[in-house]
Amino acid sequence: MDAGGFAGWMDRLEDQDEATDDAIVARLERVEDGNFGDCGPVGGGVSELRFIKTGPENAGGNTTMTKKTTSYKDWLSSKLSDPKRASRYLSTALEDSPGAFLKALRKVSDSCDKKRLAENAGVSRESLYRMMSETGNPTLGSLDGILRALGFKLKVEAAERHRKTASEPALRGMDAGSDTVRPRRA
Repeated sequence: MDAGGFAGWMDRLEDQDEATDDAIVARLERVEDGNFGDCGPVGGGVSELRFIKTGPENAGGNTTMTKKTTSYKDWLSSKLSDPKRASRYLSTALEDSPGAFLKALRKVSDSCDKKRLAENAGVSRESLYRMMSETGNPTLGSLDGILRALGFKLKVEAAERHRKTASEPALRGMDAGSDTVRPRRA
């Protein structure tokens, strides 16, 4: 698959099915870290990555793509300048893991002028580079500043319960309108 072929395929896929497009991008992020997951040879020195499409409309359907992704970084970089696409990219990474989210945030911030981003986030350029490094660990306040400077915001949602018998969250003992949790008495 040539470089233009990959970008064209991903663009067409994004127009048709954003969820699958996001899943492929998340998978390619793991490949970039050396985690190929479910893959196997198809012949001629080419391997394929396999994954199951998500969602009820795709139950049991498979999508494969070749391992050759030479233009993935260029394609992704051009897509992350779109706020809607960058938001989906960050959200998908956050669902994967905190580490994946920070890596995605680095890539989104790479598409910006670092000096202006640091100023808008209320941090020095040096601090921004440290926070966005692979070993960086930004505080919640710094993370909020960076996200706001990029045009995003943090949002907390209630987690879906996976079992009907699941216990209530730890905040169950919190009084309405209070910020104090009182222990329950047995």
